Amino acid sequence: MKRVGKLPMFAALAVLVLSAGCRQAGGPDIPAEKAREFADALHAKALFPQSIVEYEHYLRSYRLDEEEQANVSYIIANTYFEQLHRYDDALAWYMRIKELYPNSTLADQADKRIVESLERLQRNVDAQQAREEATFIDPAKVRKKRPGVVVARIGEREITSGDLEYSIKQYFITLPPYILSQIEDKTDRLAMLKGVIATELLYSSARRKGLDRDPEILEGAFQAKKALMVHKLLQQELSTNLSLTDEDLRNYFREHIDRYTTGDSLAVVPRFEDVRGRVTQDFIVSQQKSAYERLLQRLMRAQAVKIYEDKLK
Repeated sequence: MKRVGKLPMFAALAVLVLSAGCRQAGGPDIPAEKAREFADALHAKALFPQSIVEYEHYLRSYRLDEEEQANVSYIIANTYFEQLHRYDDALAWYMRIKELYPNSTLADQADKRIVESLERLQRNVDAQQAREEATFIDPAKVRKKRPGVVVARIGEREITSGDLEYSIKQYFITLPPYILSQIEDKTDRLAMLKGVIATELLYSSARRKGLDRDPEILEGAFQAKKALMVHKLLQQELSTNLSLTDEDLRNYFREHIDRYTTGDSLAVVPRFEDVRGRVTQDFIVSQQKSAYERLLQRLMRAQAVKIYEDKLK
């Protein structure tokens, strides 16, 4: 009789265990919208690694439609890309959208970001020569991008006079051409060559330490590349259709005569020929400024740029 009396208690315990298991199998107790809000809140507070953990938990734990899965995946990818600068992780999440949710409204954006991620990782045409040097057994078969006589060797790698000329121009990129032409002294060029060799040796050492994958290095490299591209574009755009006739210069001189007038109590108006050099320089700057403003306005219209001044604090 005692054994029978214990059965109801055992049965009650079994029901509790089974009911707990059913709750666990049915999904998390926290509603999906609350889990998403929590991940969003962490992201808004700039707790980016923590927000990624919660977004991933949200993806794994709830039944979401494909558009929501793509949306959350895009947030994770952008967080890796924009805030953490971990472009390899960003690339993986953008590819997830492309491969798993090809019909998503974010698929096209993911494709563009895949290209940007590859560029940030330096997996582009700029890295072609380095890839060739790493894969060819015979370095002589590598196509030289900057040919010339061999002026130094680092192991099997050759440094040509073309490489040296390129390095000099990059180092003094902001100097005018007539200054560059003066770097002809053998002592100066030897010092530059030693500098190039030192840079290559240190660069190789840094790569062996894995610094080429460091997030700060990748971001810095991209920012430097972006600045050079902008500089190159402005050189091309601002030098196009630049009017520099004698009549233009004289008109500019007459319109800005106060700028070239000297004397405190008794004004002295100079002759145009005496200040022609200053006028020419000022006129070019003025032309370039106007060209820059026209270019910027055109690009802003083309890209539908909107600036919300009232949001600035």
